[in-house]
Amino acid sequence: MARADQLLAQFSADDGLDLLVLPEMAFVGYTFGDILAIHDKHHLFVTDKTWADEGKSFTAIDLPHLGIRVGLGICMDINPYEFEAPFTDFEFANFQKQEEVDVILFSSAWCNVNPEDSIVEPPPPDLTSTLNYWGTRLSPLIHHPVHFVCADRVGKESMECLGKEGETTFCGCSCIIDLGAARVLGVLDTVVEAVLVQEIKAGVPQRLPNLHL
Repeated sequence: MARADQLLAQFSADDGLDLLVLPEMAFVGYTFGDILAIHDKHHLFVTDKTWADEGKSFTAIDLPHLGIRVGLGICMDINPYEFEAPFTDFEFANFQKQEEVDVILFSSAWCNVNPEDSIVEPPPPDLTSTLNYWGTRLSPLIHHPVHFVCADRVGKESMECLGKEGETTFCGCSCIIDLGAARVLGVLDTVVEAVLVQEIKAGVPQRLPNLHL
């Protein structure tokens, strides 16, 4: 909480913050304001299965005060189910396309290695490959008026809780992508904690929500 306060101290109410997107598990146990919806991760990663049950579906909700419809997703949701569903099913992207969302809010703890892999020294996170993968998984939405807003973790975490040696490294690459134009509007790097600010045009009526992550 203290680190988040420090990062956000540079902003004030005058900056017109409309949406704040945080990485996966950023504030477990905290509630801020009124709860409009709860999204339970629909596709579980191997580490999630040690403590969580999968959510029943993906989620899309209306935000009348901003005049937009948003889709919600958490990390593994963007992947094929169990890494076994056909890659081209694009379950997450097609759901959001069907729901006609304006913005996808995506909280993530994307890491550079699957704990079940036998890689001794995994490569460091690569910004370009991460962005390209997310873009590929969202390809059914390319040239549709949708913005993808992702907040992803940085840093390392021990895999001891899984009975594994070593650490996993989170990939960072928090970004805002205009899928309609197939263009990255802003991106953070793979290692530094920071705040990405971008004003985008989304939804009807033509309102300009400020998205912060």
